[in-house]
Amino acid sequence: MSNEKSFEYLIGKKIHSSYYDGSIYLKTSESEIVELRPYGDCCANCYINGVNFPEVLNDATILEVEDLELNTLDNDSCNVTETWGHRIHTNKGICTIDMRVEHNGY
Repeated sequence: MSNEKSFEYLIGKKIHSSYYDGSIYLKTSESEIVELRPYGDCCANCYINGVNFPEVLNDATILEVEDLELNTLDNDSCNVTETWGHRIHTNKGICTIDMRVEHNGY
């Protein structure tokens, strides 16, 4: 998440609207724009692989954010691909963010 805030910052926030453009952008009822995107160090490529049910973020209140476990998808001699993500629980449903990190294993 941008500005190095944790997801706990979002709990209880009313989200007016959201959109996805490589990052996920949330506009709160206070007109604050919050950007959600993964960060990797110098040897890692992190990205959002997909977003399921993003519509439950619009005009909703965030109740809880659940972290999904890190799992290895592929591990060859030089490259590792791992998956993880978050489930954002709102009063309208659950939005799941699926993320990937590709790195050299170090």
